Amino acid sequence: MYARGEPGRDREDGNARFGDLKAAVNASIQDPEGTPDNLSIIELSPEVSFEVLTKKRLQIFRTLKHNPGISSIKALSEIVGRRPEVVSRDLKILINYGLVDLEKDGRTKVPKVINGSDGILVRID
Repeated sequence: MYARGEPGRDREDGNARFGDLKAAVNASIQDPEGTPDNLSIIELSPEVSFEVLTKKRLQIFRTLKHNPGISSIKALSEIVGRRPEVVSRDLKILINYGLVDLEKDGRTKVPKVINGSDGILVRID
C-alpha cells in the first residue's frame, strides 16, 4: 500500500476508479432498463458515506428525483413528513456533496437534483 503522494499511488487509485466506472458501464449495457440514464459519481470513505447517505437523505434525493415539480423546501418537507428545518439541514449536506442544488424563485428556494441525475454511484475503499 502506498502513502499519499508516493510514486505509483495515483496510478493505483486511478486504476481502481476506472475499474469501478467500467463495472457500472458494463452493468448498464447488460441491463439498460434497470440502470439510471444519468449518475452522480462521488467517492467517500466508508465512515463518511454512512454519514452522508442516510436513509432520510436518500429519501429526499429520491423524492426530488421522482417529483421534479416540488416548489419549495416546505413542500418537500410535507411530502417526506419531516420538519422544514431538518429537511433544510439535510439538503445542505447533499448540496455540499454535489447531489442537490437550490434554485431561487423570487424569495423561495427550490430544491433540485443536479443535472437531472437519476442515481448515485458510490465507491467505498
